[in-house]
Amino acid sequence: AVSEDKPAIGGILIWKDSANYVQLCRGVMGSNEITFRGCLAKNDLIVGRGHLSSERIYLRLERLGSQVKALCSPDGKKWFTVGQVEFPVSGPLEVGLFASGWIDRTIYHGAFPGGAAMRFESFQMWQD
Repeated sequence: AVSEDKPAIGGILIWKDSANYVQLCRGVMGSNEITFRGCLAKNDLIVGRGHLSSERIYLRLERLGSQVKALCSPDGKKWFTVGQVEFPVSGPLEVGLFASGWIDRTIYHGAFPGGAAMRFESFQMWQD
């Protein structure tokens, strides 16, 4: 989080277009919630969800063929699986970070009137 008055909401994503993407998120469903969700052929999906209480959280997406696996870690060493999904999208894909300033008030109930903010310390990408 950037500050105590703005929760961290954001994460990493694999993007083809607005109808086909997956994202591994922190904070969307609550301050310690990790969510693996997306859209496939214009159908919204929630693949997995978990809880990780840690000030710093490491997020990781692995794509092997058409399988995408989401993982999270409190230390970058011990990894927990959030979920895995078939993502049979062909052609070039974009990979990157996202942050959200919008807060779902059904989850945060009026807290954080200044919105959300997220700080990323690093981003690494490997490709065979």
